[in-house]
Amino acid sequence: MQHPDETAVQGLCLVQDIIPVLNSLAPRLQFFRLWCWTKFNLSSFLKLLGPFPNLSCLSLRGHFDNAFQNDGSGIRVFLTQMPQLRDLELRLNPQRAGLDPSAEEPLAQSLAECTSDQRLFTNLKSLQLYPTNRPEGIDILLNGIQRSSRSLTALIVRDRYLHFDEMVRVITALKECTQLLYLRMNVRTLNVDVFDMLSTSLPHLRQLSLFLTDGFGSSENMASPDYKCLTNANDSDSENTPYCASGATL
Repeated sequence: MQHPDETAVQGLCLVQDIIPVLNSLAPRLQFFRLWCWTKFNLSSFLKLLGPFPNLSCLSLRGHFDNAFQNDGSGIRVFLTQMPQLRDLELRLNPQRAGLDPSAEEPLAQSLAECTSDQRLFTNLKSLQLYPTNRPEGIDILLNGIQRSSRSLTALIVRDRYLHFDEMVRVITALKECTQLLYLRMNVRTLNVDVFDMLSTSLPHLRQLSLFLTDGFGSSENMASPDYKCLTNANDSDSENTPYCASGATL
């Protein structure tokens, strides 16, 4: 376990040393990956960064209750600094979400605020999101889809296994995404009705990956069947996620 004094020292180091360097690079950065698995207050850190006028790809991962201390206010501020953002990954699963569903409430609230902000989630080409397993998680996902319906080419729904009625809502929203080529999501049901709905609503898809749960909501990190349909015979059999294909990692 990290000592509180260590966390304070690391935080001071970030403010005094790392933030000035990042902000000096900010005008030129096109790709930014920030993954944090330690106990920290990333919201305060993010509020001090930017602007990023040329940033097109952002990957933000960490345990929300640990790395953000359940305060997501910095995420929205951070995202407003990126007017050219096109590829976004937000995968902020709380550590104890599986044992305590209420642990996801702060994350759901933060994501809802982001997807409700008129300035955010617009003109995205790819979206990779853990929308939480809470009931409002589907509305969070749908808001994100609708804001980029004219530009979205890839959608990846992480760590939430969708019931049939939730799939219907998601696929119905994706009908408006006429540029969508790649879809990956986890499902609890796989039958003819699902494939009929997909083929009818999303005839333009080139890659489709569906992960089927074992009935107990297994983690994506565990082995699970991967049902991939490639409508273009020239496509590779390997799953190449069209996300953040270029740029330098910090």
